[in-house]
Amino acid sequence: MRAIQVLPVGLLLSVASASTLSAAAASAQTTATGFSLDRFNPSERGSEWFVEDSLDLRGDPGAAVGLVGELGLRPLVIYNPDGSTQAIPVHQQLVLHPGASVTLFDRLRLGLEVPVAAYQGGTSGTVDGVSYPAVTSGGVGDLRIGADVRLFGVHGDPFTLAAGAQIFIPSGNSTEYLGDNSFHAVLPRVLIAGQIDWFSYAAHLGFHYRGLDTTVAGASVGSEVLFGVSGGVRALDGNLLVGPELYGSTGVTGSVFAGPSTPVELLLGGHYLIGSSVRVGLGIAPGLTRAYGEPSVRYLASVEWVSSHEAPPPPPPGRPAARDGRRDPDSDGLVR
Repeated sequence: MRAIQVLPVGLLLSVASASTLSAAAASAQTTATGFSLDRFNPSERGSEWFVEDSLDLRGDPGAAVGLVGELGLRPLVIYNPDGSTQAIPVHQQLVLHPGASVTLFDRLRLGLEVPVAAYQGGTSGTVDGVSYPAVTSGGVGDLRIGADVRLFGVHGDPFTLAAGAQIFIPSGNSTEYLGDNSFHAVLPRVLIAGQIDWFSYAAHLGFHYRGLDTTVAGASVGSEVLFGVSGGVRALDGNLLVGPELYGSTGVTGSVFAGPSTPVELLLGGHYLIGSSVRVGLGIAPGLTRAYGEPSVRYLASVEWVSSHEAPPPPPPGRPAARDGRRDPDSDGLVR
C-alpha cells in the first residue's frame, strides 16, 4: 500500500518541478523591442525614379502629389544556425506611401509623406530567449518631412547637384514594426542627377540618425549610412524612363557592412508620363542580402500628378509674344 501512496506523490513532485522550470524559462524570456522595419524610403513626389531623385525642382511654384505602393515578401525572417527558417514575424507587408511636394523659386522643394501599412501578417519566433511576436495588423508609420535645395545645374543638364534633409516624426506603432518609437531626427543627404542625350542617372548618399540602438537576432539596429545609384534609358519622346536602381544602407552601431545589418536591393522599374501631368510607374526589387527589413522581393507601383512644365503656346497671328511669355492686355506690343 505504501508503494501505491508514494507513486502519486512522486508524480506530483515531478509535475511541480516541471512547472517551476517552465515558469523560470518563461520569466527569462523577453519580448523584442519594436522598430521601423520597412527599408524602402521612396523619393519625393515628382521624381522619375522610385528611390533615386531626378531633381526636377522646376516651378515657382511647382507641385506633385501621388501614391507609391509596395508589397514586400518576408521582410523579417528568423533563421536557425544551419540557415533554415525558424519563423517569419513579418511574412508580408503591404505599405502605401501617399505624399506631396511643392517647389519654390525653381530651387527649393518641400515634401511630405505618410506611410500606411494596409496589411501585415506573420508568425512568432524566439531567438536566444528573445521573443519576436508576429504582426497582426497594419497602421500608420513614421511621418516624413523633407526639404532639398538645388545647388548646381538644372533639370535636364548633364549634372545637377542638390542637398537636403528628411525628418521622421514618431507616429508609428513600434510593436507592429511601423515606427522606432523615438525621434529619429534627421537624414541629411546629397543628391545628384543628370541627363546625357537618351541616358539618365541619379545617385544619393546620406546619414540617417536613429534614436535607438538595439539588435534583431544579433544584427545591429540603429543609425546608418544610406547609398544608391541608378541609370536608365529614355524613349518615346522622353516620356518613358526605364532602368535599374541599386540602393541600400549599412548600420554604424555595429560592424559596418555586416550582412544582417546591410540591406541591399536591386530594383528594375520604369516610369511613363501620360500627357503632361500624369506619371505612372511599375517596378520589382529582389533583395540581395539577408538583412532585417529587406524582403526576398518587393513589388512596386505608383501614380502621381505633376505640374506641367510645357512651354506656353505660340501667340495668335499679329500678336507677338513677350520674352517672358506675358502680354500687355492693353497693348499689341511686348511687355518691357
